Amino acid sequence: RDGFAYVATSGDVTVVDLLTGAVGETTDLGGGLVVDLALDGEVLYALDAGGTVRALDLAESGLSLLGSVTFAVSSGRLFVADGIAYVGADTGFLGGFSTASFADPSAPVLLSGPDDTSVGGELVRLNGSGLAIAIGTPGGAFGTRVLDVLRPVGPDRTDGFVTRVTLPTVPVDLALAGGFALVAGGSGGLQVVNYLGFDTQGQAPTVAVSTPSVDVDPATPGLQVQEGGVPPPPLDSPV
Repeated sequence: RDGFAYVATSGDVTVVDLLTGAVGETTDLGGGLVVDLALDGEVLYALDAGGTVRALDLAESGLSLLGSVTFAVSSGRLFVADGIAYVGADTGFLGGFSTASFADPSAPVLLSGPDDTSVGGELVRLNGSGLAIAIGTPGGAFGTRVLDVLRPVGPDRTDGFVTRVTLPTVPVDLALAGGFALVAGGSGGLQVVNYLGFDTQGQAPTVAVSTPSVDVDPATPGLQVQEGGVPPPPLDSPV
């Protein structure tokens, strides 16, 4: 973020300048081993081995602790979006995930435990369009290696199963981009999963565009825009 990396070292977080390579301040979080980090806005979140998520303020000089909350079950993987923390709830047999609200980072609140323990519980990420994508091996060593798609009705619900894709190897990490899930599968390499079905409804979207630009010389043919202004794009019908 802004040219800096945040590195977990034991129970600390260290700031590293990526341009110079200089190692900056190290902050002792006062807890157990830090196993995952996540950024959301001006806040850095650190999950430790005991299931505690700590919020650290990045806006001030250095890192300062804002608040923390402890999850009853944790896989050691964390995702945060829009002030909501999502923690995998894999126990080695059961799956699912839990949530907590950091709307006020100084007073976080647990929202939900794993409402559906049959879905992947290693790691969950949101696609930004209402879907949660979870990976894991529910059922343990003899379970199914899966990528599950859910549509939770809100951050206080962690169910809403939609569909499942079986993976060839145990999934260990996940990234989402362009409607695809990129799943790191250890010896199985990188799996690219199209978790969204093709659009077969035949209904074109409608785009509405507004612009603050004004024709500064209506008497002259065409659109005259003030120097430095932005002309509107030529969109005047559904596309």
